[in-house]
Amino acid sequence: MIGLMGNSFTMSEAMARFFCWIAVLIIGLGGASCRENAASINKKAHKAFISARTEEAARLYSKTLRLEPDNPQAHFYLGWIYRGQGKSEEAISEFKKAVAANPAHALAYGNLGDLYLEKVMLVEAIDAYMRAVAINPESENAYYGLGIAYEKQGDLTEAAKAFFEAGLLAVMTNNKDLALNAYNHLKEAGNTQIAAELQGVLRPWFDPANEVPAPPKGGRRQH
Repeated sequence: MIGLMGNSFTMSEAMARFFCWIAVLIIGLGGASCRENAASINKKAHKAFISARTEEAARLYSKTLRLEPDNPQAHFYLGWIYRGQGKSEEAISEFKKAVAANPAHALAYGNLGDLYLEKVMLVEAIDAYMRAVAINPESENAYYGLGIAYEKQGDLTEAAKAFFEAGLLAVMTNNKDLALNAYNHLKEAGNTQIAAELQGVLRPWFDPANEVPAPPKGGRRQH
């Protein structure tokens, strides 16, 4: 009798473990399914985004984030869409979430810098731009924005350094308008020596002294 009871207990324990294992397996498969769905939805969102279907893209990116709250790409592009719609606070929130999820997201920091600059939050703008160029030292847009922020803050020495760097990098990306604007900022601030140095770098490409100043293009950066 004791032996039968012992066998019965062992079988019950085995069955319990079996059903527990099945439950864990189902939960695991469910999690994998959610991740797969999030990736699929995010892919559809990006396709809508590059096709300029921004409302659809925003809806799909939001859906992605409900399944995968720490997806940096979804946060970044949702922020980019909000910025284009003039929703600066919402855009800032999304870009902050993008860099929280991916601290090496230079483009998100660059866009944060632009938004802070628009709000004349110069300390925040400088910090964001500095983080952007630390991650991507070849971002002429971030250096240009940094120059504007320092200039507005009254720090013409740091502004000159940033504008010169922006002008140099603009040569590599064939960004003539930005190079010209960087040169003009240096010249108008009285940094004639640095302006002349930048002019010497640019002259084989074009002579900024003979160009009509173009309005700065600003910088919603998505690539």
